[in-house]
Amino acid sequence: MATEEAKRKYRARPGLCELPNAPLKCHHGMAQVRVRGIAKVTCVVVLGPFRLRGRRLTPDN
Repeated sequence: MATEEAKRKYRARPGLCELPNAPLKCHHGMAQVRVRGIAKVTCVVVLGPFRLRGRRLTPDN
């Protein structure tokens, strides 16, 4: 972060990286993954949409 170019790139980061991930973090429970290891994390990420779809299909009763 010594150069102005690096500071400018770092300031642009929230709009480029964080904004697309915000709905996943806020609405779909992907803020923290509660497992360790690449295989388990991959499983959580792959099965996440199925969990969301199942939640949408169930009645709110």
